[in-house]
Amino acid sequence: MDLFIIIAAAVVAWVAGALWYMMLSGPWVRVSGIQVDNTGKPVNKSPLPYLVSGIAMVVVAAAMNWLFGLADVDTLLGGAGTGFVIGALIVTPWVLIDNSYVSRPLMLTVIDGGYATLACTLIGTILGAT
Repeated sequence: MDLFIIIAAAVVAWVAGALWYMMLSGPWVRVSGIQVDNTGKPVNKSPLPYLVSGIAMVVVAAAMNWLFGLADVDTLLGGAGTGFVIGALIVTPWVLIDNSYVSRPLMLTVIDGGYATLACTLIGTILGAT
């Protein structure tokens, strides 16, 4: 049962990421520095980033499930709150550190950190509620 919930939580977070980055594609493309064609779409059309992100999301959900077990997080609100803290206070500062060393714009951290916080909150909500 845990594996099904972990995968379900990862899928929900991954889909939320697709929606997040569709909504913020313009600002993200401007601040990320990736190459785009004349329509504004990324030049690299490889599906590999989507596959890697899906696998990584399962790893994140599995790790959060393990941590929730250790910390006895077993309610919807407890899961949502703990997920929010993981995203906002662990993942996002790490993204900020990485982006600072390569002089990327702060807005990139805001966009990517916002998604990390949303995704961890969603995963935490699902894991906590089950």
